[in-house]
Amino acid sequence: MSATPKNLAAVKDGAKHINVHPKTLRRYIAEGLITGYRVGPRNLRVDLDELDKFARPVRKAENAEPQPTELERRIAKAVAEAPPLTPEQRDRLALLFRSAA
Repeated sequence: MSATPKNLAAVKDGAKHINVHPKTLRRYIAEGLITGYRVGPRNLRVDLDELDKFARPVRKAENAEPQPTELERRIAKAVAEAPPLTPEQRDRLALLFRSAA
């Protein structure tokens, strides 16, 4: 018989430990990503040490472009869809920008 880990916790507590919903942790167990341990007929436990190893930091790719936020995407879409400015509108905006500087 294999040795049972000593740092077992309930699924609810394990989920809190790695900041996920208990259903997500149960899905990880069902997919074989995390080992689940039966304690009695109904109690399911997880090894907190295994969860610590599972929740590892993600390395950022070198030369990765920062992703635009939702607001930045909406602004870019609005600008792309906006009709071109008339010469009068461009002059007025130029005047506003110069006075604000």
